[in-house]
Amino acid sequence: MPTSEELKEHIASISSTLQQLQSTLNNLNSTSGLLQPANVKDPLLEISKLSSLISAHATKLGLVFKPPIAATTYNTCFQELDSFFKYIKFLISILNQLKNSTESYSNLFINELSYNTASIIESAFYLVEELGKLIDTEDVLKDDKTDERLIGVGIVWEKCENISKNAKIGSSGILRGKLKSSSSLVLDASEELKEWLLDPMVGDAFNLDDFSDNFDGDDDKIQTSNNGDEDESGDEDEDEDVPEAIIKYGETWSPKIQLVKLLLSLLDRSIPASKYTKKFSKNIDLFHEKQLKVNEYVDDLVASIVYDMDLENAKKASDKLTKEINQIFEIVKILNNNDEKKVKWLESWKIKYSN
Repeated sequence: MPTSEELKEHIASISSTLQQLQSTLNNLNSTSGLLQPANVKDPLLEISKLSSLISAHATKLGLVFKPPIAATTYNTCFQELDSFFKYIKFLISILNQLKNSTESYSNLFINELSYNTASIIESAFYLVEELGKLIDTEDVLKDDKTDERLIGVGIVWEKCENISKNAKIGSSGILRGKLKSSSSLVLDASEELKEWLLDPMVGDAFNLDDFSDNFDGDDDKIQTSNNGDEDESGDEDEDEDVPEAIIKYGETWSPKIQLVKLLLSLLDRSIPASKYTKKFSKNIDLFHEKQLKVNEYVDDLVASIVYDMDLENAKKASDKLTKEINQIFEIVKILNNNDEKKVKWLESWKIKYSN
Protein backbone atom coordinates (compact mmCIF):
# COMPACT_ATOMS: atom_id res chain seq x y z
CA MET A 1 0.00 0.00 0.00
CA PRO A 2 1.46 3.41 -1.00
CA THR A 3 2.23 6.00 1.65
CA SER A 4 1.13 9.62 1.74
CA GLU A 5 4.66 10.70 0.80
CA GLU A 6 4.64 8.43 -2.23
CA LEU A 7 1.29 9.86 -3.28
CA LYS A 8 2.67 13.40 -2.94
CA GLU A 9 5.70 12.47 -5.03
CA HIS A 10 3.45 10.96 -7.70
CA ILE A 11 1.37 14.14 -7.84
CA ALA A 12 4.54 16.24 -8.07
CA SER A 13 5.75 14.13 -11.00
CA ILE A 14 2.45 14.48 -12.88
CA SER A 15 2.34 18.23 -12.16
CA SER A 16 5.86 18.67 -13.53
CA THR A 17 5.02 16.86 -16.77
CA LEU A 18 1.77 18.80 -17.19
CA GLN A 19 3.69 22.04 -16.74
CA GLN A 20 6.18 21.02 -19.41
CA LEU A 21 3.41 20.08 -21.85
CA GLN A 22 1.55 23.31 -21.15
CA SER A 23 4.64 25.42 -21.76
CA THR A 24 5.28 23.68 -25.07
CA LEU A 25 1.71 24.17 -26.29
CA ASN A 26 1.55 27.80 -25.16
CA ASN A 27 4.65 28.51 -27.23
CA LEU A 28 2.86 26.99 -30.24
CA ASN A 29 5.59 24.38 -30.56
CA SER A 30 4.92 20.78 -31.48
CA THR A 31 4.57 18.36 -28.59
CA SER A 32 5.48 15.43 -30.84
CA GLY A 33 8.93 15.35 -29.25
CA LEU A 34 7.25 14.60 -25.92
CA LEU A 35 4.36 12.47 -27.17
CA GLN A 36 4.20 10.70 -30.51
CA PRO A 37 1.24 11.43 -32.82
CA ALA A 38 -1.68 9.05 -32.57
CA ASN A 39 -2.96 7.12 -35.56
CA VAL A 40 -6.70 6.85 -35.09
CA LYS A 41 -9.26 6.65 -37.88
CA ASP A 42 -11.51 9.48 -36.68
CA PRO A 43 -9.46 11.87 -34.51
CA LEU A 44 -12.28 14.39 -34.05
CA LEU A 45 -14.62 11.72 -32.72
CA GLU A 46 -11.85 10.57 -30.38
CA ILE A 47 -11.41 14.12 -29.09
CA SER A 48 -15.06 14.22 -28.08
CA LYS A 49 -14.77 10.83 -26.37
CA LEU A 50 -11.58 11.82 -24.56
CA SER A 51 -13.05 15.09 -23.32
CA SER A 52 -15.84 13.07 -21.70
CA LEU A 53 -13.37 10.62 -20.17
CA ILE A 54 -11.16 13.40 -18.81
CA SER A 55 -14.21 15.09 -17.26
CA ALA A 56 -15.35 11.79 -15.73
CA HIS A 57 -11.98 11.07 -14.16
CA ALA A 58 -11.72 14.63 -12.88
CA THR A 59 -15.01 13.97 -11.09
CA LYS A 60 -13.65 10.73 -9.64
CA LEU A 61 -10.53 12.54 -8.45
CA GLY A 62 -12.75 15.04 -6.69
CA LEU A 63 -14.46 12.16 -4.90
CA VAL A 64 -11.47 10.04 -3.89
CA PHE A 65 -9.51 13.07 -2.70
CA LYS A 66 -12.28 14.28 -0.43
CA PRO A 67 -10.54 14.91 2.91
CA PRO A 68 -9.79 13.40 5.24
CA ILE A 69 -8.23 10.93 2.78
CA ALA A 70 -7.97 7.50 4.35
CA ALA A 71 -4.73 5.60 3.82
CA THR A 72 -6.81 2.70 2.47
CA THR A 73 -7.82 4.87 -0.52
CA TYR A 74 -4.28 5.88 -1.52
CA ASN A 75 -4.12 3.09 -4.08
CA THR A 76 -7.38 4.29 -5.65
CA CYS A 77 -5.99 7.83 -5.70
CA PHE A 78 -2.94 6.54 -7.59
CA GLN A 79 -5.12 4.73 -10.12
CA GLU A 80 -7.40 7.69 -10.77
CA LEU A 81 -4.46 10.07 -11.19
CA ASP A 82 -2.88 7.70 -13.70
CA SER A 83 -6.13 7.31 -15.66
CA PHE A 84 -6.70 11.08 -15.69
CA PHE A 85 -3.16 11.74 -16.91
CA LYS A 86 -3.30 8.90 -19.46
CA TYR A 87 -6.30 10.39 -21.25
CA ILE A 88 -4.76 13.85 -21.28
CA LYS A 89 -1.63 12.43 -22.92
CA PHE A 90 -3.79 10.60 -25.46
CA LEU A 91 -5.57 13.87 -26.26
CA ILE A 92 -2.22 15.54 -26.94
CA SER A 93 -1.19 12.63 -29.17
CA ILE A 94 -4.35 13.12 -31.23
CA LEU A 95 -3.63 16.83 -31.48
CA ASN A 96 -0.17 15.92 -32.82
CA GLN A 97 -1.86 13.67 -35.38
CA LEU A 98 -4.00 16.59 -36.54
CA LYS A 99 -0.96 18.86 -36.74
CA ASN A 100 0.69 16.33 -39.04
CA SER A 101 -2.38 16.35 -41.30
CA THR A 102 -2.09 19.96 -42.45
CA GLU A 103 -3.59 19.17 -45.85
CA SER A 104 -6.84 18.10 -44.21
CA TYR A 105 -7.27 20.66 -41.43
CA SER A 106 -7.15 24.45 -41.49
CA ASN A 107 -4.66 26.37 -39.36
CA LEU A 108 -7.63 28.13 -37.77
CA PHE A 109 -9.03 24.79 -36.62
CA ILE A 110 -5.70 23.39 -35.41
CA ASN A 111 -4.84 26.57 -33.52
CA GLU A 112 -8.21 26.61 -31.78
CA LEU A 113 -7.92 22.97 -30.73
CA SER A 114 -4.34 23.62 -29.57
CA TYR A 115 -5.59 26.46 -27.41
CA ASN A 116 -8.36 24.24 -26.02
CA THR A 117 -5.88 21.48 -25.25
CA ALA A 118 -3.52 23.91 -23.51
CA SER A 119 -6.47 25.10 -21.42
CA ILE A 120 -7.29 21.53 -20.40
CA ILE A 121 -3.67 20.94 -19.37
CA GLU A 122 -3.67 24.18 -17.39
CA SER A 123 -6.88 23.24 -15.59
CA ALA A 124 -5.56 19.71 -14.95
CA PHE A 125 -2.38 21.16 -13.44
CA TYR A 126 -4.44 23.39 -11.16
CA LEU A 127 -6.62 20.48 -10.06
CA VAL A 128 -3.70 18.12 -9.40
CA GLU A 129 -1.85 20.80 -7.44
CA GLU A 130 -4.90 21.38 -5.24
CA LEU A 131 -5.34 17.65 -4.70
CA GLY A 132 -1.79 17.41 -3.44
CA LYS A 133 -2.54 20.00 -0.76
CA LEU A 134 -5.33 17.80 0.61
CA ILE A 135 -3.13 14.86 1.54
CA ASP A 136 -2.81 14.59 5.34
CA THR A 137 -5.56 17.21 5.75
CA GLU A 138 -7.69 16.20 8.73
CA ASP A 139 -10.11 19.05 9.41
CA VAL A 140 -12.57 19.19 6.53
CA LEU A 141 -14.90 21.80 7.95
CA LYS A 142 -12.24 24.44 8.56
CA ASP A 143 -10.07 23.81 5.50
CA ASP A 144 -11.14 25.92 2.51
CA LYS A 145 -8.81 23.88 0.27
CA THR A 146 -11.76 21.51 -0.13
CA ASP A 147 -13.56 24.18 -2.15
CA GLU A 148 -10.51 24.59 -4.40
CA ARG A 149 -10.75 20.89 -5.20
CA LEU A 150 -14.33 21.26 -6.43
CA ILE A 151 -13.48 24.46 -8.31
CA GLY A 152 -10.68 22.59 -10.06
CA VAL A 153 -13.04 19.83 -11.15
CA GLY A 154 -15.48 22.41 -12.51
CA ILE A 155 -12.77 24.16 -14.53
CA VAL A 156 -11.72 20.86 -16.12
CA TRP A 157 -15.35 20.20 -17.09
CA GLU A 158 -15.63 23.62 -18.72
CA LYS A 159 -12.42 23.26 -20.75
CA CYS A 160 -13.39 19.77 -21.89
CA GLU A 161 -16.77 21.03 -23.05
CA ASN A 162 -15.03 23.73 -25.11
CA ILE A 163 -12.80 21.33 -27.03
CA SER A 164 -15.65 18.87 -27.55
CA LYS A 165 -17.82 21.64 -28.99
CA ASN A 166 -15.09 22.88 -31.33
CA ALA A 167 -14.29 19.36 -32.53
CA LYS A 168 -17.96 18.95 -33.45
CA ILE A 169 -18.54 22.33 -35.15
CA GLY A 170 -15.25 22.11 -37.05
CA SER A 171 -13.43 24.88 -38.87
CA SER A 172 -16.65 26.34 -40.30
CA GLY A 173 -18.22 26.72 -36.88
CA ILE A 174 -15.07 28.28 -35.45
CA LEU A 175 -14.94 30.74 -38.35
CA ARG A 176 -18.55 31.72 -37.65
CA GLY A 177 -17.55 32.52 -34.08
CA LYS A 178 -14.65 34.67 -35.29
CA LEU A 179 -17.00 36.55 -37.62
CA LYS A 180 -19.30 37.27 -34.70
CA SER A 181 -16.42 38.75 -32.72
CA SER A 182 -15.29 40.87 -35.66
CA SER A 183 -18.84 42.07 -36.21
CA SER A 184 -18.94 43.30 -32.63
CA LEU A 185 -15.65 45.18 -33.04
CA VAL A 186 -16.81 46.81 -36.28
CA LEU A 187 -20.00 47.86 -34.49
CA ASP A 188 -17.89 49.61 -31.84
CA ALA A 189 -15.95 51.47 -34.53
CA SER A 190 -19.19 52.40 -36.30
CA GLU A 191 -20.71 53.79 -33.11
CA GLU A 192 -17.55 55.78 -32.42
CA LEU A 193 -17.66 57.41 -35.85
CA LYS A 194 -21.39 58.15 -35.58
CA GLU A 195 -20.89 59.79 -32.19
CA TRP A 196 -18.02 61.91 -33.47
CA LEU A 197 -20.05 63.08 -36.49
CA LEU A 198 -22.67 64.52 -34.11
CA ASP A 199 -20.05 66.96 -32.81
CA PRO A 200 -16.83 66.81 -34.85
CA MET A 201 -13.81 68.10 -32.98
CA VAL A 202 -10.07 68.23 -33.44
CA GLY A 203 -7.82 66.17 -31.22
CA ASP A 204 -9.87 65.69 -28.06
CA ALA A 205 -12.05 62.85 -29.35
CA PHE A 206 -12.14 61.24 -25.90
CA ASN A 207 -13.21 64.50 -24.20
CA LEU A 208 -10.13 64.31 -22.00
CA ASP A 209 -10.53 67.97 -21.06
CA ASP A 210 -13.85 67.14 -19.43
CA PHE A 211 -12.24 64.21 -17.66
CA SER A 212 -9.41 66.36 -16.34
CA ASP A 213 -11.89 68.84 -14.83
CA ASN A 214 -12.40 66.29 -12.07
CA PHE A 215 -8.82 66.88 -10.98
CA ASP A 216 -8.84 70.66 -10.66
CA GLY A 217 -7.33 70.31 -7.21
CA ASP A 218 -4.09 69.17 -8.81
CA ASP A 219 -3.78 72.21 -11.09
CA ASP A 220 -1.91 74.28 -8.54
CA LYS A 221 0.80 71.62 -8.45
CA ILE A 222 1.65 72.15 -12.11
CA GLN A 223 4.28 74.83 -12.69
CA THR A 224 4.87 76.38 -16.10
CA SER A 225 7.63 78.76 -17.14
CA ASN A 226 5.84 80.49 -19.99
CA ASN A 227 3.23 82.42 -17.98
CA GLY A 228 0.25 80.78 -19.59
CA ASP A 229 1.53 80.52 -23.16
CA GLU A 230 0.72 76.78 -23.23
CA ASP A 231 -2.88 77.46 -22.23
CA GLU A 232 -3.25 79.95 -25.05
CA SER A 233 -1.90 77.37 -27.48
CA GLY A 234 -4.41 74.84 -26.15
CA ASP A 235 -7.24 77.31 -26.72
CA GLU A 236 -6.13 77.71 -30.32
CA ASP A 237 -6.36 73.91 -30.81
CA GLU A 238 -9.86 73.86 -29.36
CA ASP A 239 -10.94 76.62 -31.75
CA GLU A 240 -9.53 74.85 -34.80
CA ASP A 241 -12.21 73.72 -37.23
CA VAL A 242 -12.41 70.17 -38.54
CA PRO A 243 -11.78 70.17 -42.31
CA GLU A 244 -15.06 69.95 -44.17
CA ALA A 245 -13.65 67.25 -46.44
CA ILE A 246 -12.98 65.03 -43.41
CA ILE A 247 -16.52 65.47 -42.13
CA LYS A 248 -18.00 64.67 -45.54
CA TYR A 249 -15.83 61.58 -45.88
CA GLY A 250 -16.92 60.43 -42.45
CA GLU A 251 -20.56 60.99 -43.38
CA THR A 252 -20.05 58.98 -46.57
CA TRP A 253 -18.43 56.06 -44.79
CA SER A 254 -20.52 55.91 -41.65
CA PRO A 255 -23.41 54.05 -43.36
CA LYS A 256 -20.93 51.93 -45.32
CA ILE A 257 -19.26 50.75 -42.12
CA GLN A 258 -22.70 49.83 -40.80
CA LEU A 259 -23.13 47.74 -43.94
CA VAL A 260 -19.78 46.07 -43.26
CA LYS A 261 -21.03 45.18 -39.79
CA LEU A 262 -24.17 43.72 -41.36
CA LEU A 263 -22.06 41.76 -43.85
CA LEU A 264 -19.98 40.14 -41.11
CA SER A 265 -23.17 39.28 -39.23
CA LEU A 266 -24.72 37.57 -42.24
CA LEU A 267 -21.72 35.84 -43.79
CA ASP A 268 -22.16 32.78 -41.60
CA ARG A 269 -25.16 31.81 -43.73
CA SER A 270 -22.78 31.36 -46.66
CA ILE A 271 -20.22 29.24 -44.82
CA PRO A 272 -20.92 25.59 -45.68
CA ALA A 273 -20.53 22.70 -43.26
CA SER A 274 -16.98 21.76 -42.38
CA LYS A 275 -15.02 19.65 -44.83
CA TYR A 276 -11.56 18.31 -44.22
CA THR A 277 -9.93 18.69 -47.62
CA LYS A 278 -6.92 20.71 -48.69
CA LYS A 279 -8.96 23.10 -50.85
CA PHE A 280 -11.67 23.74 -48.28
CA SER A 281 -9.24 24.19 -45.38
CA LYS A 282 -7.04 26.57 -47.38
CA ASN A 283 -10.03 28.77 -48.21
CA ILE A 284 -11.24 28.75 -44.61
CA ASP A 285 -7.84 30.09 -43.55
CA LEU A 286 -7.93 32.73 -46.30
CA PHE A 287 -11.45 33.71 -45.26
CA HIS A 288 -10.30 34.11 -41.65
CA GLU A 289 -7.28 36.22 -42.66
CA LYS A 290 -9.43 38.48 -44.83
CA GLN A 291 -12.13 39.06 -42.22
CA LEU A 292 -9.43 40.04 -39.71
CA LYS A 293 -8.11 42.53 -42.28
CA VAL A 294 -11.62 43.94 -42.69
CA ASN A 295 -11.72 44.65 -38.97
CA GLU A 296 -8.22 46.17 -39.10
CA TYR A 297 -9.01 48.51 -41.99
CA VAL A 298 -12.29 49.64 -40.45
CA ASP A 299 -10.30 50.66 -37.37
CA ASP A 300 -7.72 52.43 -39.54
CA LEU A 301 -10.44 54.26 -41.44
CA VAL A 302 -12.20 55.49 -38.31
CA ALA A 303 -8.92 56.47 -36.64
CA SER A 304 -7.82 58.42 -39.73
CA ILE A 305 -11.06 60.42 -39.62
CA VAL A 306 -11.71 60.86 -35.90
CA TYR A 307 -8.20 61.20 -34.48
CA ASP A 308 -5.77 62.01 -37.29
CA MET A 309 -7.96 64.12 -39.58
CA ASP A 310 -5.97 62.52 -42.39
CA LEU A 311 -8.08 62.30 -45.53
CA GLU A 312 -5.36 60.60 -47.57
CA ASN A 313 -4.89 57.78 -45.05
CA ALA A 314 -8.66 57.46 -44.68
CA LYS A 315 -8.97 56.93 -48.43
CA LYS A 316 -6.15 54.37 -48.40
CA ALA A 317 -7.83 52.46 -45.57
CA SER A 318 -11.21 52.49 -47.33
CA ASP A 319 -9.63 51.24 -50.57
CA LYS A 320 -7.93 48.39 -48.71
CA LEU A 321 -11.19 47.61 -46.92
CA THR A 322 -13.11 47.33 -50.18
CA LYS A 323 -10.38 45.14 -51.67
CA GLU A 324 -10.56 42.70 -48.75
CA ILE A 325 -14.35 42.53 -48.96
CA ASN A 326 -14.20 41.74 -52.68
CA GLN A 327 -11.71 38.97 -51.99
CA ILE A 328 -13.98 37.53 -49.29
CA PHE A 329 -16.78 37.41 -51.87
CA GLU A 330 -14.58 35.36 -54.19
CA ILE A 331 -13.64 32.96 -51.39
CA VAL A 332 -17.30 32.51 -50.43
CA LYS A 333 -18.14 31.65 -54.04
CA ILE A 334 -15.39 29.02 -54.10
CA LEU A 335 -16.52 27.53 -50.79
CA ASN A 336 -20.05 27.21 -52.17
CA ASN A 337 -19.01 25.96 -55.62
CA ASN A 338 -20.53 29.10 -57.17
CA ASP A 339 -24.02 28.07 -56.06
CA GLU A 340 -26.04 31.15 -56.99
CA LYS A 341 -28.72 30.49 -54.37
CA LYS A 342 -26.15 30.74 -51.58
CA VAL A 343 -24.23 33.78 -52.82
CA LYS A 344 -26.87 35.84 -54.63
CA TRP A 345 -27.54 37.99 -51.56
CA LEU A 346 -23.90 39.15 -51.64
CA GLU A 347 -24.51 40.96 -54.91
CA SER A 348 -27.44 42.84 -53.39
CA TRP A 349 -25.23 43.87 -50.48
CA LYS A 350 -22.48 44.95 -52.88
CA ILE A 351 -24.85 47.27 -54.76
CA LYS A 352 -25.83 49.04 -51.53
CA TYR A 353 -22.19 49.29 -50.46
CA SER A 354 -21.14 50.79 -53.81
CA ASN A 355 -23.81 53.50 -53.82
